[in-house]
This record gives sequence, structure tokens and C-alpha cells, in this order.
Amino acid sequence: MEKLNYIDSDAFIRFFKIEEEWDGIDYYKLFAKDIDRIKDFAIAPYFWHISNNYNLKLDRVSDNIDDFTPYTKKDWLKQDFYFFEELYYADDRVFVRSAIHFMATTYLSMDAVYREGIRFSIQVRMLNKAGVYRWVLMQFAQPVINGKQQIESFLTIFYDLHGMQIRDTPLLSMMDHNVSKVTHYIYTKQQIQPMQTSPLILTRREKEIMTLIFKGYNTPQIAKALFISYHTVENHKRNLRQKTNTKTTGELVAFTMTHLGGDLEG
Repeated sequence: MEKLNYIDSDAFIRFFKIEEEWDGIDYYKLFAKDIDRIKDFAIAPYFWHISNNYNLKLDRVSDNIDDFTPYTKKDWLKQDFYFFEELYYADDRVFVRSAIHFMATTYLSMDAVYREGIRFSIQVRMLNKAGVYRWVLMQFAQPVINGKQQIESFLTIFYDLHGMQIRDTPLLSMMDHNVSKVTHYIYTKQQIQPMQTSPLILTRREKEIMTLIFKGYNTPQIAKALFISYHTVENHKRNLRQKTNTKTTGELVAFTMTHLGGDLEG
């Protein structure tokens, strides 16, 4: 069983901070396609930001970021790591550090080809615009890793889960599309421990239906788009709920977004 020990703020900064001079690379251009795809799979209102580990500040943030947090876009762009950490619920901050550190070390331990099939998401509590904590789902695009095995930048997407039925504890999920397996990690006694889960395998048709659900299609619209009957669509949706142990379409979408990171193509 894999375990990750507690990491404090200073150690976290030392791990990610790149001491060399930044060459001015435009990380937004590198993540542009990922950002453009968010709206196609979004299950909830969202915002995003792009980090720069040469200065441990943000390189770019979405224009709507001040609609979701107590701070303006300008505030986000000028602050450092300690500012961001304060946005999370006090009991969740150690978990967030440990989860992101675990995610980074996992990526760095893999070759580039295998890394393409790995997706992470983190479920934690974060301040909203009114200064109240609510649950968010953080998703991460493939990081920018340079030839020296340093992580230069992350694209992080935050989904506002207010009103959704979710588990009531911080959670890190790792989806390995290479072997169709999802592993969940919870924080316990200064360790992140994996929870045993069964592989979640979707058929091509189930992926097509889930993609259309993400886009807001109802059953008649899905049936028309895929040239199948209403009854067939309902059967597929029932099978999906059984596979994911969910009861409603909303829970099904939230579950699959957490587990698969919205990566339903292919």
C-alpha cells in the first residue's frame, strides 16, 4: 500500500520552486487547447489558473475568477503560495499540500507516454465569494515538465460543487486510463492511503452517452443524436448508474467527472 508522509509548507515550496532564471515561456499557449475543452465537459460553474514554478505565482487566471472567490483577478496574480493556501479550509490545507506533492512525484516517476494516460482530481473545501467554505473539485491538466525533470507549470480547473451530493471528506483521485483503474486517496494520520476500488470500464456507447449528458442533452436528445431509441438510452443510463453506484443523473455526472476527469473521448 502506497503512503505519503506529511509535507509542511516550506518543504512544499522547496520541492516546487525552480531557482533558475525563467525563459519567459507562454504557458497559456501550451494549455490553450485544454482550456478550450473545459466548457464541453463542465458539470458545474468553474474557473481556472495557470501556475509558474519559477516564481511560485500565477501566470494566468480566468477572467471570472473573482466571481468564485473573495479576491479579484489582480489579487490572484500578485500573491504567493501562502495566499493560496489560506483559501482552503484549515483542516484541508495539509491534505492539499500532500495530495499535490504526491501527484507531482507520481508524474515525475513516469515516462512521458504513460503519463498521458494519468489524470488527477482533488475534492476539498475552499472559500467562495461570500467568504464561506464550499466543496470544489480541482482537476489538473498534464503539467509542463522540462528536460531537467522539473515541473514548470500546472493548469488547475476548479468546479464549484455547491448543491451536489458528494462525500464529506477531502479526496484525491487518480485515474489511470492505461489500465482503466481509479484509485482514491484519503488523508489519515499524516498519510495519504489508497482506498480499494474496482476498475471503472465504460463501453464506447456509454462514453458517447456520458459525453452528451455532460453537454446538457436529455434522453430524447441523446436518442436522436445517436440514432437509437429512448428505451436504449435509458438502459445505458441505468447501467452507468449501476457501475458507478449512483442514483441520479446528477450524481452520475459528478462521479464520472471526479473519476475520469471529464476525459471521455476515445
